[in-house]
Amino acid sequence: MPTTLRYAGRRLLQTVPVLLGMSVFVFAIIHLAPGDPVQAALGLSYSARAAAILRHQMGLDQPIVAQYVNWLGNLLHGNFGQDLISHQPLSDLLSQRLPVTLELTVLSMGLAVLVAIPLGV
Repeated sequence: MPTTLRYAGRRLLQTVPVLLGMSVFVFAIIHLAPGDPVQAALGLSYSARAAAILRHQMGLDQPIVAQYVNWLGNLLHGNFGQDLISHQPLSDLLSQRLPVTLELTVLSMGLAVLVAIPLGV
């Protein structure tokens, strides 16, 4: 096998532990962030029973390791969950906003290149 293919394959395999480490980091940051997702979803006035039911539905009553495994499994299947406010699937919300985001990215990169090259020369 040519060395470039072997190098590319090795680099691709090295991305797996990096992505796994980043997923642990993101999951930890989400759980360390202040605030309670149950309170955010239910508002200011809610009963303890409603909070317990929602906490169970969201899987927040499980151990942190089980929550991570469920979260990672859902992430790998393309299930990003639901928005706490609108209760719409996040995959739908992301797909609605992705074209505008890509357009802004391409335009800003084009503008940066148009400005940076003459300034660099």
